[in-house]
Amino acid sequence: MRSSHLPHLLAALLIALASLTACSEPDGPADTPDAGDEDTSIDDVGPDADADAGPQSCEFQSECAHGTYCDTEAGECVPAPDCPGRQHWASCVEAFGEIAPELARRTSCIEEKCVVHCSLDTHCPAGNVCTNNGQCLPFTGEITGEHPGGDTPAPLQAGVANVLMKFPIGLSMGGYGSRAAINAGRYVESLRPSRGQMHGLYARGLALDDGTRQLILLRAPIIFPSGALHEAVARRLQEETGRDWRSSLVLSGTHTHSGPGRHWHLPAVEDAAIRLGVLGTDEFSQEAFEWLTDSFAEAALAALDDLAPARMGWEVVESFDVDDAISSDRWGATPAFDDNRVLMLRVDDLDGNPRGVLVSFGSHGTHNSGDYMTGDALAGVERGLEKALGEHYDRFVPVMYFNQNGGTMSPRGDRYGHRGPQIFERIGQHFAERVIEPLTQMETTTEWSFKGHTQRFSIQYDDLGYEPGEFGMENSPTHEGEFYHGAFQCDLPEDGDPATYATPGEFGCQGIHQIAFHRPVTLFGKSQLTALQLNDLTIVTMPGELAMELGWDIQRALRDAWGIDPFNSFTWGYAQDHLLYLSPTNVRGERPPFPGHSLVGDLDDYPDFTFSFLQGGYEAQMGTWGYKFGDYLVDRAVEAVGIMRGEDVTVSVPEPLPDEFAPTGQPTFPMDPSDPDDVGRIIDQPPAQVERRQAIDITWRGGDPGAELFQAPRIALERADGQGGFEPVLLPSRAPYDNREPVFMTRIRQGEDDAWEWGAYWEETKDFPLGTYRFRIEGHYLNADTGERTPYSATTDSFEIVPSTAMVIDQIEVLTPTIFTARVSYPPATEVLTAGPSEDRAKLVGSFRMHHPEVASGLPIPVMADTEFDALTGEVRQGQSALTFAEVTVTTAPETVEGRNNVPVTRVTVTLDGDLSEGDADFDLQLTDTLGNSGELLTTLNVDLP
Repeated sequence: MRSSHLPHLLAALLIALASLTACSEPDGPADTPDAGDEDTSIDDVGPDADADAGPQSCEFQSECAHGTYCDTEAGECVPAPDCPGRQHWASCVEAFGEIAPELARRTSCIEEKCVVHCSLDTHCPAGNVCTNNGQCLPFTGEITGEHPGGDTPAPLQAGVANVLMKFPIGLSMGGYGSRAAINAGRYVESLRPSRGQMHGLYARGLALDDGTRQLILLRAPIIFPSGALHEAVARRLQEETGRDWRSSLVLSGTHTHSGPGRHWHLPAVEDAAIRLGVLGTDEFSQEAFEWLTDSFAEAALAALDDLAPARMGWEVVESFDVDDAISSDRWGATPAFDDNRVLMLRVDDLDGNPRGVLVSFGSHGTHNSGDYMTGDALAGVERGLEKALGEHYDRFVPVMYFNQNGGTMSPRGDRYGHRGPQIFERIGQHFAERVIEPLTQMETTTEWSFKGHTQRFSIQYDDLGYEPGEFGMENSPTHEGEFYHGAFQCDLPEDGDPATYATPGEFGCQGIHQIAFHRPVTLFGKSQLTALQLNDLTIVTMPGELAMELGWDIQRALRDAWGIDPFNSFTWGYAQDHLLYLSPTNVRGERPPFPGHSLVGDLDDYPDFTFSFLQGGYEAQMGTWGYKFGDYLVDRAVEAVGIMRGEDVTVSVPEPLPDEFAPTGQPTFPMDPSDPDDVGRIIDQPPAQVERRQAIDITWRGGDPGAELFQAPRIALERADGQGGFEPVLLPSRAPYDNREPVFMTRIRQGEDDAWEWGAYWEETKDFPLGTYRFRIEGHYLNADTGERTPYSATTDSFEIVPSTAMVIDQIEVLTPTIFTARVSYPPATEVLTAGPSEDRAKLVGSFRMHHPEVASGLPIPVMADTEFDALTGEVRQGQSALTFAEVTVTTAPETVEGRNNVPVTRVTVTLDGDLSEGDADFDLQLTDTLGNSGELLTTLNVDLP
């Protein structure tokens, strides 16, 4: 989760926590924004107590009523120390430091009494899970260890799913703190609402079955998944199949920063010193979490339902992006470290027709920070390859992107100066050009063997191997000054000098205990990773924003421990859970063997800690467990792979129960009814004629966003069939031409009467097929009489797509009395921007489509001399004479345009059939291209002969 604004926003928020810095006094954050708030109820901290019943016997802290704690030596509940209020938790740390030091790490102040929380499942009675930020609650799942699959090996069966995700437009997007806003809409709390979408967002899945073991790989365009989400989806599958899917299910987030949010179980606003949701994910919503669970579960079940005999192959393309056209190393604190590898899996039917493709490399989804939902650059990769596959195979083949070591990688696609959604189209074209050949030539087989193992692990300060003072802060009011609940936002600016690094214990951090009033935050106290074996391919997932350096450290450790060839291994970040950034401890050894790796020399050629958390930068600042956490994760990966392989492995840290949070009891979101006689009414019709490249805006009365869920109403393009009817249009990918694909930008607004209205912004390219078209709209509204979601549909007036008349002739220069030159182009594709009034804030102007792969947004687009130019005709009049064209030549060549080098520009050179003289001349010029588009220029110029 990265935003250029995020560190600054966090710094501003933490001004309110000034007493929590390295110079803070031991009495804690008395000046936090919540210091004067009333303390919250803790009905679930312990059982009800009868004050006259005598001491309560106990073994665990959760067995004692509020106002008491368990003296485990005596085996009874005894009075707990008093405290002034929750912001004064430091007094509880001090009190327990004297009477029970082992409890001082996990105490807080609630309702003027010190309370001891759990931080491990072993702090709870049997059958309970430590969750909800320090509470022991019954674990309601069933862990059977009975993996999905049959008894006999068999040829491969595979299933592919492509399921539209369940959420409404208006839900906040996970990713950017710069979207901070308080209660700005129905579906938001600490971020501003989404106001539209660039395309539909799909959960995609791949189910695999070798006869004895089934696996399901799922990805969704979200910032990241969580352990609780993985557990919820696994339980849904267990309910449907009767099998335990925890070690056979992978959930991955593409890491777009513009997907649905509010699904991360952050401490609630009333339980935290700051609104944690403003940092980029918004506050947790139970309903939003259920929507996402439904989306993943439906994709998984759809993939299982699609199981059929199949062939599959895999390949890693080396050196696929050594020029950084698609993604680039962004961790400026360390030398360049990019493996430039892309993993591809292709699933075919038995006849060799592709059914689905999985691709994986490291990147971020950070180009868009506006109010439209999108899968960002990663969706561009998927759509670009889908287009190439559709053109190659004449069928729609869904592509699913799984993020690799994206924590230290930035998306590109901007080399030629494209902006906004144009970048997504460009990056997709880049990607497809580089992988389509090896992908289509990939060998496949029906013979597969699968394994999987999910390893859960606790994360405790004592397990990380820190010496006293290495992961702490002087004068911190914690027990012994250590960050035993984790810390982030450390004072670690980018070092940039390999010979130097930060000294552990000598830099401050924002302790997680400080944010949560010293309660253990469940999100950061345990996690999980999954090891997979697909024939000879080994994959290990990592729960966070995995650095390239740490990804290699894992691959090397698997080689050294289990003999796994690094060319046959791969790592996936942003999968199974999320612990923010995952940086290496101190990567050493030889250079990674991959031929396209960007590292110069061997790792050992650089000083110690050159490739380390201790080099600082944003990637280190946003880690949660300090510099030794990288090695800790490497050890967990080695254990998980060893267990999966059947090796003799001793697990060195406790294995907790899966994540399970108690339902919040939040009310569901409201939904407004709509007038049945009004829904589907077109407000803004398309004009009777629409020129190619002309942007138009269609608006209509629709349903409440909750009724229109899933996402937005559908608008599709239809073409007259020549027999009095209309038929659906398909895209080059062979997907339907509708707003589920990035060919419309759909938005929501409310009319003057507060009724819900929807809009679709649409444009097409200079070569779009001519003909008669219309738009079909399909959606849902809430019927006030029945209380049910009710479908509606409508069609717009028909319109004719006609050739563009907007071609441009300019920059006329007279070279000699008989020769002049001119530039010929199509209009610039200006960057698309929101420019609407307050009642329609997401209304757009500009171009969201890419109209030339090598021309920046806002620059004239050349009429290519060899493929597009048709003719330049006309005359030049001067006085009574009219000179015509004796010869016209045309060339396209790179030039510097508005400071950008190597921009293709097309110029015509015209030889007249007579001589011009000095003075005014009237140029009457007509331009046409091979597609039927045209333009003209009628202008008077003063001829000044050289």
